[in-house]
Amino acid sequence: MRKLVFMATPFALAGVGLYGDNSWAMYTPGINAGGGMDVLVGGFQFFAESRIHQYLRDARESVGRGHGITQIPISFGLKF
Repeated sequence: MRKLVFMATPFALAGVGLYGDNSWAMYTPGINAGGGMDVLVGGFQFFAESRIHQYLRDARESVGRGHGITQIPISFGLKF
């Protein structure tokens, strides 16, 4: 009988990027940081991660001033 292998490895991630708003005609700089987990089950490697993205909306599109936008996506997947 084969033994089922299960191994979990946490990871952290961070970065900078350019974020588009609505039409993607204009970009604004932002930062992101988060964490996740790689999980090996049998011969399959799954992952789950979440990051918090923070960037400033263009002040020209907000009356008189820009304001911060925060997004927190969660991703699940299979690596191959």
